Amino acid sequence: DNAIDVVIAMARWNGATELLVQIQIAEGYHINGPDAGAHVLQTQVFLSGAKVLRMDFPPTQQLPAAGEMIAGYTGELTIRILLGEKPSADDAISLELQYQACSESACLRAVRKTIPIEI
Repeated sequence: DNAIDVVIAMARWNGATELLVQIQIAEGYHINGPDAGAHVLQTQVFLSGAKVLRMDFPPTQQLPAAGEMIAGYTGELTIRILLGEKPSADDAISLELQYQACSESACLRAVRKTIPIEI
């Protein structure tokens, strides 16, 4: 499924309470930023089973899409998630990434995929 394959995402710990979501977008595609506007699917991260203190997306860039400019990402980006406390192995933590990959002329279907997390 091309909509799933154009974006690769993985999560890794940076210390006890910071989770880094690393995203790689295939060449020729972009994903919308979290502030891209109401008329497009915004990229979002959902984390359940842990208390999130802060979620930091990197700054977006202005990208051409269907004849207009949108706030989005190309290439690689990292989203930082700061948790209130270190999760334990007994915690049922789930991490999901929602996005829609687009080229300059067309968008693929929207995707919401689970990203594995090792505790």
